[in-house]
Amino acid sequence: MRYALRALLRTPAYTIVVVLTLAIGIGANAAIFTVVNAVLLRPLGYRDTDRLVFLERDNSTSVAPATFLDWKEESRSFAQMAAAEYWTPSLAGKGSPVEVPALHVSGEMFRMLGVQPAMGRTFGEDASHAGSDHVVVVSQGFWKTHLGGDLKAIDQTIQLDGEPYTVVGVMPPDFMFAPFWATSATLWAPLSLDARRTDRGGSSLRPFARLADGVALAAARAELRDINARIDARLGEPARELKVTPLRDKVVGDIRDKLYILLASVAFVLLITCANVAHLQLMRGAAREREFGVRMALGATPAQVSRQSLVESIVLAIAGGILALVLVYIGIRVLIAVAPPDIPRLSSISVDWRVVAYLVAAALASAILCGIAPSILASRTNVGRLMQGGGRSGTDGRERRRTRSLLVMSEFAIAVVLLAGAGLVVKSFAALTSIDPGFDPANVASMVVSVKGSSRSAPASRAEFYRELIARVSQLPGVVSASAINHLPLHGDSWNLGYMEEGG
Repeated sequence: MRYALRALLRTPAYTIVVVLTLAIGIGANAAIFTVVNAVLLRPLGYRDTDRLVFLERDNSTSVAPATFLDWKEESRSFAQMAAAEYWTPSLAGKGSPVEVPALHVSGEMFRMLGVQPAMGRTFGEDASHAGSDHVVVVSQGFWKTHLGGDLKAIDQTIQLDGEPYTVVGVMPPDFMFAPFWATSATLWAPLSLDARRTDRGGSSLRPFARLADGVALAAARAELRDINARIDARLGEPARELKVTPLRDKVVGDIRDKLYILLASVAFVLLITCANVAHLQLMRGAAREREFGVRMALGATPAQVSRQSLVESIVLAIAGGILALVLVYIGIRVLIAVAPPDIPRLSSISVDWRVVAYLVAAALASAILCGIAPSILASRTNVGRLMQGGGRSGTDGRERRRTRSLLVMSEFAIAVVLLAGAGLVVKSFAALTSIDPGFDPANVASMVVSVKGSSRSAPASRAEFYRELIARVSQLPGVVSASAINHLPLHGDSWNLGYMEEGG
């Protein structure tokens, strides 16, 4: 190892080029693996995540309150069943009111997830009834931003939609619920269904459940389908499809295959990197052929000469791996900044022991791939011919040329695959950007305005407020027209509402 270091330091330009090349190849692989690790491999942060499932019906992620209560009452395959409903209350405090992303969750939710608060307590079933439901559990971020990180924040009162709520708990920094929907939720309040126990029209609840001990997923799925069929028959409605999906699969969604394809693509980049470095090592080995001959003439065995060449590749890979780790820290910040928002668990992307282990494995694999061919050829040096001053033998030359040709061919083959894949992606992207969405977003500005928790929240007053707002905005200099809508076009929301004729 010491001799390898000295030999490499004697050729600094060569060493720098090889280390940078390996750092880019290894770093790109490790950076993408960091995303794969956070999204696919890292636990969700709940107790026995593999036992948690998500329930769907009719390809809809939400169900009516009465349906959820029927499932909960009649099912025996689940230890707990809980529901969540999206909520965006207006938080009044210092300065202007702000809208905060939140969830109403049924009382069993926190017990089902098995996560303890960092401060205070959570709430249970007793808080899910009207009159006792004005308590909230907040996230670490909400506690720091809106409560000033005060250790005495427990039992403080905050104003949500104009009503007082008592803060009873603060969750740990890494807690996120739900991990695939409403991922930005910063507080959780009890879900009261007392007034909606018979409501089968509104589909706003997302149901979650934990499998009972000893119950397989297939058995729970079969039982819930039977219960659902009985409910539909009792109501005289056609049978509807039902899904019981492991929560991890619901979180990952269809991003799994995309990430694995991306990881395979950067693995090809690493192969090209190794082929390039191996090519450079072969050229360097040819220039050191007389040195290898002298070593063997002095008693070194072919295995020892081969080992020395391989050790130099390992030293280069170690240096490249250390620099790659620095590039990973920079790369993941860039990836988070440019990644599409639909990648789940994006905020949890970080370097952990799995990433470091992957980087070490990639560095060792690179050392072997880069050094195996040069080390084998170094061990086959013709000592007799070199000692006679004859230089490289014809056989040695042909073998080196054949090896270099194979490396060049492999580089071209892998590069063609990557280039074809990149070309298809660019073509698809160009086709998507050329689709006419039916409207022109140029020079259009949008804003979110909410009157919840204010004196204008009553239906009649709210309608008058928005009419006046649109009229005033229309009169602003430079504004051609103004209007209002509840959700922007192509905003990513899924609506299952039908159409009805006006006045019908």
